[in-house]
Amino acid sequence: MSEKIILRNSTKYQLIKIIEIFENLAENMTNIFLCGGASYKNNISFRDKLNDYLASKKNSNVRVFYPEELFISLMNTDKKQNMLDLENFLVHNSDVVCIIAESVGSFVELGAFVNNEVTKEKVVALVEKKYQRTKSFLMLGPIDMLQKHNKDSVIFYKVDEVEKIGNELLNLIKYRRQKLWFSGLKLDTIVGMSYYVLLVLYFYERVSFSTLKKYVEFALNFSNIKLEYSVDILLKASLKLLFKEKQIIKNANHTYSLSLKGIVDIRNILGVETLSDFGNKKRLRIHTDARLYDELKFDIMRNRYYS
Repeated sequence: MSEKIILRNSTKYQLIKIIEIFENLAENMTNIFLCGGASYKNNISFRDKLNDYLASKKNSNVRVFYPEELFISLMNTDKKQNMLDLENFLVHNSDVVCIIAESVGSFVELGAFVNNEVTKEKVVALVEKKYQRTKSFLMLGPIDMLQKHNKDSVIFYKVDEVEKIGNELLNLIKYRRQKLWFSGLKLDTIVGMSYYVLLVLYFYERVSFSTLKKYVEFALNFSNIKLEYSVDILLKASLKLLFKEKQIIKNANHTYSLSLKGIVDIRNILGVETLSDFGNKKRLRIHTDARLYDELKFDIMRNRYYS
């Protein structure tokens, strides 16, 4: 993070208002990092099948990430990052790390996460049922350690039981997160930062990466948040998420703005007046203050054209 952020007082005032709006947001989504084997040719991995099933459950309040996509982005952003840093970053940004032991790479991931006291708490391992009674390194090592720590953290599956395992995983997630619904969003997470970026783009309309970075740094400083990694890593990861959700677009002049979907989503977010029950499709809540939003938009427009 840069040592000194130079912003006009009017911009600081506007950003503080946006931060206040952000602080009233809450989310009831569970963020899952799904690790496992990759599909190739005519062989679809169990991970991809499970991901497709979870995506089909529209009211499950689950958001799935593939970690290798994020890891590549992080490694390209900061060459000094080591795997332990990346594992901790992964866990900090998720509610559950689900590892399907279907490849050599996933065996390594499972061993690394289980041997880390910080990451072990969020791990759920899926192991093919035919290996359940084998005396392999996988079963005698990380799986045994995980079961001793929490027996519910290991699920045995058959390759043709995608729906059954998907529902079992959803029930486990629901049980784990039962007391944490509607917890406040955090600026130092990918998901939390993505909502802050949505708000900034809603009010400012078009923003370059360098300006967006300044606005992020200001928000982190204002909220007394110190990152364990660079602002670039967090911001680029949140932008990647927003592109994946088709909520933002990149313009010809290298600025970012909301897509039509992003505009609809943020208006829905700002239009929710009451805290809905768990069965409602609405994912966020905020106390609506339309007058505040209009005044803030007008103030930004006035400064843009008349100062």
